[in-house]
Amino acid sequence: MLITVNVASNPGNLALALALVLITEALGTVVINSNHDFYWDGGKPPAERKPGDQPGERDHFFRNVHNQPFFSLFQRLYPWQGRRWLQININRRQSKRLVEEFGFPQERVFEIPTCVSDKLFDDYTADDVKHARLRMANILSDGDTEIYPTSLSEHEVLLHRWMCAQIPQVIGARDSLILDLIADDIIYLLQPTRVIARKRIEKGIELIQALLQGPLRATFEREPSQQLVLHITGPTPLEHQDDLETILNAYGKLIDNLPPSIADRVFLAFSGGRETHYSFEEQYFKDMNIADIYRMATAVLFPSETEGRGLPIIESAAVGIPIICSRYQPEEVFADVVGENLPEELRIHYHLFPEDEFPQEFLEDVTTLLTNPEVWTKSREHNRRVIRSRFSVAALRTAFQRLLDHSYRIARQ
Repeated sequence: MLITVNVASNPGNLALALALVLITEALGTVVINSNHDFYWDGGKPPAERKPGDQPGERDHFFRNVHNQPFFSLFQRLYPWQGRRWLQININRRQSKRLVEEFGFPQERVFEIPTCVSDKLFDDYTADDVKHARLRMANILSDGDTEIYPTSLSEHEVLLHRWMCAQIPQVIGARDSLILDLIADDIIYLLQPTRVIARKRIEKGIELIQALLQGPLRATFEREPSQQLVLHITGPTPLEHQDDLETILNAYGKLIDNLPPSIADRVFLAFSGGRETHYSFEEQYFKDMNIADIYRMATAVLFPSETEGRGLPIIESAAVGIPIICSRYQPEEVFADVVGENLPEELRIHYHLFPEDEFPQEFLEDVTTLLTNPEVWTKSREHNRRVIRSRFSVAALRTAFQRLLDHSYRIARQ
């Protein structure tokens, strides 16, 4: 048996995919072929693009569509309809397309649930949250005990150099500011993704602006030590510098529309995917893990436009952190993740990110969530139970056993 992961669905290595097909067919090997994202998800040939359609992020896979001798082979390989191949997809939409459009037999097409680490279910205290933030402060400050942000204007001047190195950095409205990540009166917003356009990180900044021009403004005016940080955890691929500039422009608009006394307390943090620092050893710190990253957050922002799954919803729910997320495309994928068609006890609780203007009631609800986290207590425990039931290692083990049983029956045919 071979278990392949995203090898025969997303064409990163054409030679490997072709070799797998030749070898497994020659030897009669059973293949459990796990597909994350197909080349046609977010991609079209030029002839199928209608006037006004935006370019897709996978359009480049169709550059040779006119070369039918080559492209027909390409289409047959991704994925391969083998004698002993089981297709395992991450959502029902993908499975439906394989069966209805590509003619794959229904009995060899399955979905398998996402599995999150058991560490995400560990109980933790307020001290654990502070310790996670302390370690991240060391990453963001290059081992210093305090974070001295770079001004937005300076960061923009040096942006190309930063893109090449992507050293963790915090950006502020001006020089000579200090960010205290372990202070009690900090609102810590987490965007646990890379910087790419479809994540729409700028919408999270627009939400911050609406909050600070609305119901959250009173908290900042009443408490002069109150700070807010939006932390983007993933790197920025070099080809997505324009997307980063969109985020920086949104932040610039935010601080320009706030009085300096408030703008000076709103920051952007980029950790570039780093989870450790050389200073950890001398301070006897453990490297950070995914549970630590989520624990830092007051809330998670996830205004994504499209997703193949939507892991931040599942991961934040497992830790018990509130999530404010969009109803991303494809909608049936979002509905599956949150469990819209399941009984209430199996649905994930979340706050829906508005697509247009932010209603006053929504802004007030989010302000309450950020300033009085205890309002999320019941939803926190509910979500953790849901994730244990639907997306734990135990749930994956049960689903995988069914696949193994089915593959055994195929091997005997």
